[in-house]
Amino acid sequence: MRDKVLTSNEDRKKGSERRMFEARDHPFVEKALKKPDKKANRVAIPVPKVTEEELRRRREEEEEAMLLKRAEEAKKKHNRLALEEYEKMVLVSNTNRDDSIIEARNVEEALAKITVTDSLPMDRHPEKESDSSGRKRV
Repeated sequence: MRDKVLTSNEDRKKGSERRMFEARDHPFVEKALKKPDKKANRVAIPVPKVTEEELRRRREEEEEAMLLKRAEEAKKKHNRLALEEYEKMVLVSNTNRDDSIIEARNVEEALAKITVTDSLPMDRHPEKESDSSGRKRV
């Protein structure tokens, strides 16, 4: 049985070699086996010639565009700085103003703002007060 396996493997190898040899004669395979032509990948359209004057003109246009762009950026930066300075001036607190003054239109509003009973914290430990007086609350 081993001999049959070896012969079948050998037959397969020979058959594949024969097919490859026969395929070499095929025109599509010949093209695939050839090295690719490097010149075929190049652009076939001729590049137009550029004179020195055109190059100089293009350079000048690029420089003008860069100068305009820089001027625009400088203007934006100046506007931002001016706005920041203005905001700093406006946001300065008035030291002459007394914050303790209560502004109200009528007596009820003034009394509502003056009252501090609502703002006092709740007494959480009443036993501490009784300890200091010497007697305990029940």
